[in-house]
Amino acid sequence: MSDPALAMANAAAGYSPPMENPIFVFTDVESSTQLWGFEDGALMRRANEIHEDIIRGSLAQFRGYEITTAGDAFQLAFFTIKEAVEYCFQVQIKLLSAHWPKKLHNLVPATTRKKTKTKRLVFSGLRIRMGIHDAQESEGSLVKDIHPVTGKVTYTGLSEVIANEIGDVGAGGQICVTRRVAEWLSVNSSSVGHTFHVDRMGEHPIPQLNMTVEVFQIIPHGLEARKKTFDKRWADRLEAIKVVDDL
Repeated sequence: MSDPALAMANAAAGYSPPMENPIFVFTDVESSTQLWGFEDGALMRRANEIHEDIIRGSLAQFRGYEITTAGDAFQLAFFTIKEAVEYCFQVQIKLLSAHWPKKLHNLVPATTRKKTKTKRLVFSGLRIRMGIHDAQESEGSLVKDIHPVTGKVTYTGLSEVIANEIGDVGAGGQICVTRRVAEWLSVNSSSVGHTFHVDRMGEHPIPQLNMTVEVFQIIPHGLEARKKTFDKRWADRLEAIKVVDDL
């Protein structure tokens, strides 16, 4: 479908999807399958309502567009890296301070409440991994179409596949980004509404595409205590990959 047709269809529905080089944000809930198994899913339904309210409630402020959901995972698109990053920071901070069901705390490792020695909260409630990737023409065409059921704009192409991989690679509560996003942040850090750290994690293989992508993490001020957990998880992941490769 042509770009004008896409734009007209979404304007009529009140939507505002980015039509050129969207900044993708893909999210997922850590250990969600395990959590849905408790209390016939009742506990997770309550927790997921909180999660969805926070994810959706912050979109308009940053011109975010909900492409689709897959279970409790979200696929989102933004117009700029700045807005995508500020959105992710705000969501992580709101998730940390949300009033989660008490039964959720410490139910599984991914819902363990953690505090620093000074009693500052590090993790609480559902842990949401987030990945950010900027679509570029150098990665080939990004085909846009209208979903026949939802009426939303969908994106198909290499950039979308990379975004999906980056959304899956992190730990719960972690924000992973690709190289161009990290480079933009290094140059334009003063324009972002939060102070933050950028760290290179390493390379992530995408076997089905016969390629690797560099992965960086961004941690907003106030959540620095998470870095130790994220670094350990990444090291454990690399070790697991090495074991599989050695088989």
